[in-house]
Amino acid sequence: TSLFIFREFNRNAGKSNEESDLWLAYCAFHLGDYKKAYEEYKTLRDGGSTHPEVLLGLACASFFLGMYKESSAAAEKAPPSSLKNRLSFHLAHKFGDEKSLMSFHQQLQDVVEDQLSLASIHYLRSHYQEAIDIYKRILLDNREHLALNVYVALCYYKLDYFDVSQEVLAVYLAHYPDSVTATNLKACNHYKLYNGKAAEAELRSLRETASPSFQYASEIIRHNLARFFVSSCLASINSRMSVVARSCRSFSEAATALCKSCHRSSTFYPKLVSTWSSTISDKMTSLKRMLS
Repeated sequence: TSLFIFREFNRNAGKSNEESDLWLAYCAFHLGDYKKAYEEYKTLRDGGSTHPEVLLGLACASFFLGMYKESSAAAEKAPPSSLKNRLSFHLAHKFGDEKSLMSFHQQLQDVVEDQLSLASIHYLRSHYQEAIDIYKRILLDNREHLALNVYVALCYYKLDYFDVSQEVLAVYLAHYPDSVTATNLKACNHYKLYNGKAAEAELRSLRETASPSFQYASEIIRHNLARFFVSSCLASINSRMSVVARSCRSFSEAATALCKSCHRSSTFYPKLVSTWSSTISDKMTSLKRMLS
C-alpha cells in the first residue's frame, strides 16, 4: 500500500516513467483494485509500451473484471509464459472450450502455481475431491502455506462434510483468528451443523472487531448475516406455529366432543367443526410454505 501511494505521489509530481507506471499497475492489481490496474495497463499499451508484462497484466486485470473476451484478446498477443498458460486455461473454462481446456491442461507443470491453478479448475467444475487431493499434496511439502487449509475446508464444506471442514479450518484460524474468509466459512459450517443463531453470532463478532474502513467481502458478510437472521426468525416462528397447531387440534377435538354430546339429529355442528379445522390446517400449511 505504501509503495502504491509513493508511486501515485511521484506521478502527481511529474516524475512518472514506464517503470514506475508498471509498478503502479502491479500494486493496484495485487491490492485487488483490478479496475485501476486495468486502466494503468491499458494506458501503457495505448501509449506504445512494448514491455512484455503490459499485455499479460492487461489480460489478467480484464479477467478479474469479468471481461473475458478482452482478456483473451490481450493474452493471445502476450509472449509465451507459464502465467499466460494458466490464464488461458481459466479462460477456456469460462468459454466452455473443452478442447482448449485439455490442451492447456497438458502444458501445466508440476510446480505450485500450476497445480493451484489446476485445483481451482477442479473446484469450479465441482470436482471437490480432486481439488482436495492436490491441496493436500502441496501442503505435504509446503506446511507454511497455511491458507491452503481454508481451500481444503471449503471443498469439504461443498461435499457436506461440515464437521471435517471445521476441523481443517481450525488450523488456519489458530494463526489468523481475524480472517474474514475463514470466519465466514466457520459461520456457514455453524449454520449447517447447528442453527442460524450460532452462525450469526460468529459474523457479528467479526463485524464488531473489524475496522469501519475494512470493506473486504463486506457484501457477502451482509448477505450471510441477513440469511442467518432470517433463518433464526423462521425457526422461532415455526416453533410458535407448532404450539398454535397443537392448540388448534385440542380446540378441534373439544368442539367435536361437544357436538357429539348434543342431542341434535342435525349434522350442522359436526360439519361446521370439520370445515373450521380444515380451513385452519390449510392456512397454516400455506403460511409455512410462504416462510420456508
